[in-house]
Amino acid sequence: MKRNISVPMILACLFLLFAAVPSAWVLAGQDDDPGKALYDSRCKMCHGEDGKADTRAGKMMKTPDLTTGTWKHGSTLADVEKVVTEGAGKMPKFEGKLTADQIKEVSQYILKFAPSPSH
Repeated sequence: MKRNISVPMILACLFLLFAAVPSAWVLAGQDDDPGKALYDSRCKMCHGEDGKADTRAGKMMKTPDLTTGTWKHGSTLADVEKVVTEGAGKMPKFEGKLTADQIKEVSQYILKFAPSPSH
């Protein structure tokens, strides 16, 4: 039994193939840092994409700039995890909303905003 493959069928297959390839490239190029995804969904609204808190919500709530490295509640991983877990000032607590692993991941990502210590 011989099958005839039509030109529209070939074009449809090629379209699907080429539509999927760019999507795979975009997904492959995404940041694999789970802390960034959490930051983007939970923190960016106030702290901003770059951590400078230069957003409407950040300005209204006087959200601290995370890029200074000098933070009121401390700048170690444990300090940041505590603030994310318990909240501070107008910042809500994420205990019960994020797992302990997620809190650690987002805290590690937040620490990336601080300047590296000079040697």
